[in-house]
Parts: sequence; C-alpha cells; structure tokens
Amino acid sequence: DTLHLTVYYSSNNEFSATACGSYTWNNSIYETSGDYTQQFHDIHGADSTVTLHLTIFPAVTNDINDTACNSYVWNDSTYTQTGDYVQIFETVHGCDSTVTLHLVVNHSAVTDIADTACDSFTWNDSTYFETGDYVQHFETVHGCDSTVTLHLTVNHSDSTEFSHVACYSYTWNGT
Repeated sequence: DTLHLTVYYSSNNEFSATACGSYTWNNSIYETSGDYTQQFHDIHGADSTVTLHLTIFPAVTNDINDTACNSYVWNDSTYTQTGDYVQIFETVHGCDSTVTLHLVVNHSAVTDIADTACDSFTWNDSTYFETGDYVQHFETVHGCDSTVTLHLTVNHSDSTEFSHVACYSYTWNGT
C-alpha cells in the first residue's frame, strides 16, 4: 500500500490596523485598542489563526463657553447671534475633533431722548446752554457699549431793560 499524504499546516497570520472610534472586522466591532484573534479554516479545512493588533484613536469632543458684544469671530467665521455653533476639525491621527461653541452675544444699546429746557440743562454732570445733539457713552450690564443721544432744545429767557423817569408814581403793567 502506498499512502499519498498531504499535510496542511495551521497558519498564523498577524496584521495591524488603526481606526477612529471603532473598527469592524468580520462583523465584529471593536472600540478599544488591543490584540484580537479570530479562528478561520483555510480551503483545506486546516485551522488558520489571525491576530489583529488594533489601535483605536478616540474621537475628540470639546465645549467652549464664551460671551461677546455684538459679534464673535471664531476660525474665520463671524457670529452675531446667541447660539450653539459646531466646527469639526481633524486630530493628528486623522480622527474627527468636534468643538461646540456655546455663545452668548450681547448687543450694544443705542438710545435717543429728547428734552426741552429754559436757559440750561444739566445731564450727568454736564450742563448745556445751547440747543443741539449731545452724546454720552456708557456701559451696559453685560459690558457692551451703550450710546445715549440727547436731542436738546434750550429756550432762553427774554429780558428787556428800559429806563423811565416819573414824578410821584409810575404804573407798570397795572401795578
């Protein structure tokens, strides 16, 4: 008798992979770095062991809280309204880095008031004697500019002097 024997040996294979967040290998999902082994059978039915050396780089998320007056510039984008703004960057490993800006935008205040006075008008330690528009700058409770314009009309009192000579009495406006 002659035996024609073919022996198929088990094989061991290894490979390395990197991924962002998770890695899928033969319907298995891996979310942490490590060495993972799976058993297969080759076309002859011999065992085949494959080892995966996996490195998982996590996705990065960051939150920024900020407050601004009127507008806010962030990475070449200008925001003028309160809101949450998301920008996506890439980490050194090529993974997503998501940054959320929680922004509060306070706006400057502009106020106009009109008033009329006789001869002079005092407003916040300033006294005005002439009709005109006068501007004063303040700060809002949020630290933004507040501009107040006073539209003032100053009416001047009239005074007239005259001289008159009288003997014994003089009647002026009924007196």
